[in-house]
Amino acid sequence: FPSHDIAASNGKTDTIFTGVAPEADIISVKLNFNLADNAWLNSVADAVNYIFTKADSLNKPCVINISAGTYFGSHDGKDLQAQTIDNLITAKNGRCVVAAAGNAGNIAHHLIHQPATGDTLFTWFTNNSSNAIYIELWAGTSSFKNMRFSLGSDALNPIYTNVAQDQWMGILGNVGVLRNDSLMSFTGNRIARYQTYGQQLGNRYSFIFYILPDSTFNYFRLMSTGTGKFDVWSFDMIDYGLPAPGTYPNINNYVLPDYNKTICSSFQASDKVITVGQYVNRNNYVDYNGNLQTFPTTEGALAVSSSKGPTRDGRIKPDITSTGEYTMSALPASAQAWFIANQPFKLAYDGKHIRDGGTSSAAPVVAGVAALYFEANPTANWLDVKNKIMYSFFI
Repeated sequence: FPSHDIAASNGKTDTIFTGVAPEADIISVKLNFNLADNAWLNSVADAVNYIFTKADSLNKPCVINISAGTYFGSHDGKDLQAQTIDNLITAKNGRCVVAAAGNAGNIAHHLIHQPATGDTLFTWFTNNSSNAIYIELWAGTSSFKNMRFSLGSDALNPIYTNVAQDQWMGILGNVGVLRNDSLMSFTGNRIARYQTYGQQLGNRYSFIFYILPDSTFNYFRLMSTGTGKFDVWSFDMIDYGLPAPGTYPNINNYVLPDYNKTICSSFQASDKVITVGQYVNRNNYVDYNGNLQTFPTTEGALAVSSSKGPTRDGRIKPDITSTGEYTMSALPASAQAWFIANQPFKLAYDGKHIRDGGTSSAAPVVAGVAALYFEANPTANWLDVKNKIMYSFFI
């Protein structure tokens, strides 16, 4: 349980690796990561409610660390799960939630389509991560209602050639509609099966493409035109090996994915949750065999994998960064013998702590700081804690 160890280890094994709040009590809730995203997020909200209720029964303030998340969703903190967690945080004083921002800061899985008048933009996708291509579009209702989009396909050899083009569609008429269709080539061959589904959630629209290609030799293109803009999230976007304009003039209308808005979605985008990125806190350590392990990183620099903001609606996230690359955290006793025999270079000199990292390790550092603040100020509210952590160096 690295998060527990980092936040609240009592240091009885090795005082060098004592947790931030070593006298804190711990409540642990296990999540089922095999659930679909919505069900998983609902279980997070249930877990938050359980922990706060238990803390109330003990008459103690409570900090919840959530080192877990999903990279899909609205990224604006307005989904029902995030709002439920918000309401639980603000229901009474003595409550705080800290969450990991995510570890996708070096993965270009976001972009914005915002056509100029008369332009048709496009981005290519391929099945990088699985047999399917998954694409999520999100926008405010006013930004999306006058846009049109379409699915197409391009052959790569011997030259880039558009071989398929589906009909243009808009979000209106597709809300609440699950459509199953096939993308057919201009010569009548099926290139892919795909599903689409649109939703209106308050003042936001979402639209999903789920594509099952029949061939790995084609790129699939998402095209857009009209007025407005929408955000896209997918791990299947192409940002490498693009043809030169002289070879393929239409590439001038290509929208490259970027590294912005790569934070986890749902509660990580909430103003009431302290969302934590990670920086490089150490670039060496002495391992179990007494060897010096070093890394080509700069202490104090933002870790390249630390997910970046802003939120979809333009608010700054993460709120703060903390030590996360690299951290020594508790090694389960059951795994100690295996690591000593097979990967001793990952272990600290005592053989009981293992090299760890990521925002999942950075968040519990901040959670431990919040616990210490509650120790001194048990009736503080979430905003008191957040402001003190974020701005105490400037006061």
